[in-house]
Order: sequence, then structure tokens, then C-alpha cells
Amino acid sequence: RQRLAAVAEDHARAGHEESIVSSDAGAVEQWLNGRVPFAVHIPLFPEGAFEGARLCYMDGRRGAVLRYRVDGREVSYYVMPGGSFDSSPPDPAPFLKSRESGYEVVAWREAGLIHALVGNLPEERLLSIARFCIQRPAARLDRRQVSSSNEGPIS
Repeated sequence: RQRLAAVAEDHARAGHEESIVSSDAGAVEQWLNGRVPFAVHIPLFPEGAFEGARLCYMDGRRGAVLRYRVDGREVSYYVMPGGSFDSSPPDPAPFLKSRESGYEVVAWREAGLIHALVGNLPEERLLSIARFCIQRPAARLDRRQVSSSNEGPIS
């Protein structure tokens, strides 16, 4: 839960990190290339508008935050290297859900990366976006960069 609180707090104070404002997914992917230690592919949500990306730093690791507007509200999609999260055992539930700092947070682990959606949307709406993201992964980490990779929610 501490990790979920950290992404919710980062979402609330966004704006101090290096960022790009663009709806051009290809341009944003190029901008992120070399700034984060994994390849990012921008998922375009149905009924949502992609607005850009920024960098974030958690647990001393650099990640990407993809910014969207969904149902008129800001939604942040965090993609971060797994790091210490990978030491936790896999959980049978596909998502970890919480409400932190006034925002709904839905998180999961996939391909050595931590994924989290944060926004002021109903939990079910974020879950439907998360399911969409799992079908169209936003990022892939080269397995050689991951010491061990468990898929599933974070703890």
C-alpha cells in the first residue's frame, strides 16, 4: 500500500519533472526512448485522449508517466521498473486496488514492470482501462535487465 500511496502523491504533485506535452504517441515514444530503461508503447484508450508524458522517480528508479484525459478527468498511467516489488510472491488477484490521497489507484505487475493507473474516476472505470492496457502492453523490459520477474499485482 505504501507504493500505491507514493504513486497517488506523485500524481497529485505532478508538474515538477521533465515532461512532454503532445498527443502524438510516436513523438512521445521517441522522447521517452533513452530516458527510461525500457521501451514504451503508448496505448490509446477508447473514450480517452492522450496528452503527453513525464518522468517520475520512485525508489531511486526512473519511470514513465503517460498522461490522459478520460471522461473529462486526468488519469496518469505509471510504468516503472519492478525492482524491490519483484521480491514479493505472486498474488492470485490480477490487480491491487486502493484509494490514496483522494484518487483511485489500480496497479499490477507485468513483464518485470510495475503498472499503475491513478485518477479521480470510479474504480470500475480504472479497472476497465487496466484490462485494456494488459491486452496492449505499454512497455516491455528486456528480461536480461530483470533479476526475477513475477507477474500480478504489487504489494
